[in-house]
Amino acid sequence: MSERIELTSRLCRINPDVSPEDVIVAFSFDLKHDESEEPTDGFVAVTDKKVYVYEHDVLIAGYDTEKITEYKYVAGVGCVFAECTVDGVHTLLCRGSMSHRDAYSSILWQLNRRLEHGSKYNYAYEEDLDTVCPECQRKYPPGSHICPHCTAKAGYLKRVWEIAKPYRAYIFFSIFLYFVTAAVQLIPPELNRILVDKYIDAENALEMSTEAVFITGFLTVILSILMVNILQRVLGVVRSLAMINAGTKIIVALRDMVFSKIQQLSVSRISKRTAGELINRVTNDTNQLQGFITNEIGGFVEQIIIFIVVSIILFIYDW
Repeated sequence: MSERIELTSRLCRINPDVSPEDVIVAFSFDLKHDESEEPTDGFVAVTDKKVYVYEHDVLIAGYDTEKITEYKYVAGVGCVFAECTVDGVHTLLCRGSMSHRDAYSSILWQLNRRLEHGSKYNYAYEEDLDTVCPECQRKYPPGSHICPHCTAKAGYLKRVWEIAKPYRAYIFFSIFLYFVTAAVQLIPPELNRILVDKYIDAENALEMSTEAVFITGFLTVILSILMVNILQRVLGVVRSLAMINAGTKIIVALRDMVFSKIQQLSVSRISKRTAGELINRVTNDTNQLQGFITNEIGGFVEQIIIFIVVSIILFIYDW
């Protein structure tokens, strides 16, 4: 809304023949009409009678509104286009950077709706376009009124933990297995040390009383390394199953909550979002959270445990 009001005042100042009541909508663009990436300062103003295109407050194009049969939004590579059809000829109105994507698509959709049905222009989309975070002044993500940079992330983790309450047994069991796995991962280096020092090193190997003792000890160490590797893989499988089971149950509960919330919204509120946006909220966003629960948390805990244990062992061996 703020940009539309500002551009309307700017138009009336440049063109005294136009009053604010005549302007249906006005929107800016920041790229020249040609293929260059050279920035510019311009805006398009749509009135009941004409469509004006200004660049640096100089009129570069004007079209009769009654001759326009369609408005079109086109997404390019690194830029977006606002076009229209004038007397059957496709005409470029303006070209903007990707930051104008949501504004152009919403504005041109409303203009087409006005052309086809004669309905009143609806400015409801401006609530999403103009809303910025009061703390960092960054725009909110599309379809959201929550700033990902300033929000208290600990609060979200607390809410997820509350949702996971019925499935915490899986999480605790998985964390316990991370401790066990970290302890088992410390065994192979010790076995490798025994293998090298006692059986591969020539001087130590000669100290063995008999060849049978040497071969028995050597095979025992080799089999121990093999069994430890098998145990690591089994623990990894069981740990992953426990974490995946917990993550899946949490995500199912979370999706049910999101879907129930969508069903409670009014029709006018839902109509502001496309079907793809709603599906993305229910599926893709929750999939990202599931990946965080099943993969990122476990890996983080495992590496922290290994770091602490290895540090303790190093201090014990060589203080």
